[in-house]
Amino acid sequence: MTSSRKYRFHSKNVVFWLLFVCASAPLVLYFNWPFARDSAIYVAGFEALLKGVNPYESGTFRSGLFGSALMYSIALLVPSWLESCVFLALNILGTVIFMRFFMENKSQKSDFFILVLAVWSSASREGLNTIQITGILLGLLTFVLKGMEIQAYTSTKVFSRILGVFCAAILIDLKPHYVLPLFALLFFKNKRLALALTTILTLFIGHLLTDLIAGKFLTLEWLRLMLNLANEPIDGTRRDFTNIWSLTSSFIDLGNFAKFLPYVLIVSVVLVVSLSKSISFEQTIYVGLLLPLISTYTHFYDYLGIVALTLVSAARYRSSLEMCLMIPLILIADNWQSLQGLGLIGLFFIFFICVSYEKISSKYLMQLIRNMCFAMSLFLLVHLVQDILVKLGANSMSLSATVSMAVLIFFYSRSVLNSKSNI
Repeated sequence: MTSSRKYRFHSKNVVFWLLFVCASAPLVLYFNWPFARDSAIYVAGFEALLKGVNPYESGTFRSGLFGSALMYSIALLVPSWLESCVFLALNILGTVIFMRFFMENKSQKSDFFILVLAVWSSASREGLNTIQITGILLGLLTFVLKGMEIQAYTSTKVFSRILGVFCAAILIDLKPHYVLPLFALLFFKNKRLALALTTILTLFIGHLLTDLIAGKFLTLEWLRLMLNLANEPIDGTRRDFTNIWSLTSSFIDLGNFAKFLPYVLIVSVVLVVSLSKSISFEQTIYVGLLLPLISTYTHFYDYLGIVALTLVSAARYRSSLEMCLMIPLILIADNWQSLQGLGLIGLFFIFFICVSYEKISSKYLMQLIRNMCFAMSLFLLVHLVQDILVKLGANSMSLSATVSMAVLIFFYSRSVLNSKSNI
């Protein structure tokens, strides 16, 4: 590569990321609360430990103290008035790092589009609104995946493997319900027993240290708290729980059967996928991120992982119709009659037209417009049906989440089939 080509490539990357920052900045500004909301709970948990207070007595802190030490360390590095912005930015950054792991890392317009669409998706905005940490989790997960890819060892790769183990331990401590199915798949399927044992040892040492600081076995309190989450009611009394079981309970009373059926399904899928030789590394990760969504403890921001992977996979095969169909369904999951939401869809349609072709072609432009009209018709039909089901007693957010999951699985499966047909 000549120096002039290197310069053009470097300039293109700089422009790419500057534009991405500009496209993401409105999210940080809009969701910038005076305090860091849910992220602040993780910070306060470890802060309580240092003050000699039991953080689990409040009933709001549900993380392990080893993992929350990372959140506390981040908060220490920034002034309190900037804390919300930093955690919001880290969530966006984590989502981007995760997606780029599966992309060719070219600074193309199509890459730019799917990154912006992912961070503006309804699942992402749900997490940013409460300043949850799903994007941060995806970023940490990327370091785990990089560590797992390593075969030969050099000093740099050893560091990457150690970092991966450390990140895996933090992830389990912060959100065990979200990452344990995925790690079970990755460790079993890839026969990484040593990596699993090292992660468990790291967790054990981390909790031993926090218990020594506390002077009592807070780890046992945390484990009891995690186990009790499976007993949370799924009959619609918790409106923030968004899963297919909350939706099912609106029409069918499954009783206590509903509390263990999801976990039987999760374990069964883990075993089947772990033994399958036809499921790729990326597909395994997709299934691993999908499984927590069929547990009894799910929130809509947990869907961000499969949103990101579906967009990456769909973008590889450049189907303008499928991307047009996904745009409104990914951007707006609920409150579909909002003018703000419809305006956002229109803005992304225009954005997609701008990135879809190099030269102006009236024929191709008309094709895109027809695809977008069809996409909006499908979007309106889906939401009209949802409204009818809500009037019949369905939990609105659980219904929206279940429909979103079905849409994402459908389009990801289409991408997988397209990849097999191209082999």
